[in-house]
Amino acid sequence: MYEVLVIGGGSIGERHVRCFLKTGRAAVAVCDSRPERLADLSQRYSLMATYPDFEKADLERFDAAVVCVPGNLHVPYAQRAAEAGAHVLIEKPLALSTEGIEDLARTVEEKQLVAAVGHVRRATDTARALKAEVASGLIGEVLDVTHVVGYDHRVARPDYRNTYAVHREQGGGAIFDICSHIVNLIQWYLGPVRSVIATAEHQQIEGTEVEDSASLLLRFRRNSARANVHCVMWQANRVDQVTVAGPLGTLVCDNWNSRLGIFLRRRNEWTWTDIPKPKPDARGQVDEPFVAQAGNFLDAIEGKATPFCTLAEGAHTVEVCLAAHESAQRQGVVTLTEGEELLSE
Repeated sequence: MYEVLVIGGGSIGERHVRCFLKTGRAAVAVCDSRPERLADLSQRYSLMATYPDFEKADLERFDAAVVCVPGNLHVPYAQRAAEAGAHVLIEKPLALSTEGIEDLARTVEEKQLVAAVGHVRRATDTARALKAEVASGLIGEVLDVTHVVGYDHRVARPDYRNTYAVHREQGGGAIFDICSHIVNLIQWYLGPVRSVIATAEHQQIEGTEVEDSASLLLRFRRNSARANVHCVMWQANRVDQVTVAGPLGTLVCDNWNSRLGIFLRRRNEWTWTDIPKPKPDARGQVDEPFVAQAGNFLDAIEGKATPFCTLAEGAHTVEVCLAAHESAQRQGVVTLTEGEELLSE
């Protein structure tokens, strides 16, 4: 039984508490500065301990730490946990800058720890089904990817004004909040990104000035593909769909409706496969991908698996998002040239 400390007891921290407990392989403690939040979590979950002050938390007693504080604090909190000898699962995005990432990577390597980044979409059945079809070569070399995400953040998160979502310095805004998920998936399919051109602006969401829509055009280092990422955080209908095109056909993954479509040029017709969709709980949350991610992380600690998203891959996603912000500001192409040693092979 692993002893796991969840650092940060907000909504995502609570989900990690619940999902690590669901693996049946972990005892869980929580660190949060709000006494009322610790009391609430203690009442609803069987926790091994609670800590109101991260600086006083007994990190050395834990096998692993899950970092769920605002994005600007991810790396320093993970660094302290790693220095104490704890494996680390860090919520996405890994960071909001590249500062401290190399030091964290060095500590993880020196102490022979597992470090993973919580880009949980890699654990979903739809993403893994699409990944398998892309890797199979069914449609030939991938030349074009388009991923569109649209929803109304005000409906999905009614308390958004009280969260990181309205603060750029904590990771709010379409690029780091939503596009980071999509960028991370696309680099999983196509490898490291070479250049970015982006537009981003605030259009609708009240109570914040961070961008609530963004469009990114990505080019890659190892192939001639291009990828378009388009995100609107205020639109009325929900859409989450990726289209992958190659010379032999097209793949469409409809994440919201949980189905995969294949169009092969030689057949000239669509074939659709429904992918079992986990049922949300009473609060509308789906835990299965987070349980799978927790299990994969524990397997990685045991040397039985590679993390779904490694520290190097998460670092590259940060680089791409920073480049997207820079591109949107100066309205031009940004080529990624720094931090190449962090890129995943």
